Amino acid sequence: MRQLKNNRPTYAQVIAKQQAKPKDYAACINTGCPNAQQCLHAKELTLKGDTPTLTVINPTLYADATKPCPMYRDGSTEQYALGFTRQTILMDKLKRPFQQRCMQSIGQSRYYEMRAGLTPIPPQLQAYILSCAHAVGYNVPADRFFDCLFPSTKW
Repeated sequence: MRQLKNNRPTYAQVIAKQQAKPKDYAACINTGCPNAQQCLHAKELTLKGDTPTLTVINPTLYADATKPCPMYRDGSTEQYALGFTRQTILMDKLKRPFQQRCMQSIGQSRYYEMRAGLTPIPPQLQAYILSCAHAVGYNVPADRFFDCLFPSTKW
């Protein structure tokens, strides 16, 4: 993994932070839920044994077992990306139009954070960034465009 400049975190540190369970992850206490065996929220209750406080999902809102629970998380993963600094070809003629397209939607500071690898890029945003590159005539697959691809749990 690459060390970033100016005492910025390494890619490994950014990845570890992204893959870690969010602080105060909500536990589910709905005992009648048919998905309790697989759901990360239901499993969270057993993992919080040493915590003095607990964030809980309101069981009365999702008590109807006939409807799918919007809070259900099965532990599946998504592929995140870090950085797109190695695109030297893109940075020649196509840099300005590409940057302008990206910044219109995601903003200037967020663009630079993602480009430097300080902020993980979720799949939807990867697709948008690649579409901006394609729109200015730079066609390259995601595994060659982004500096690093890694799996992360959908918490």
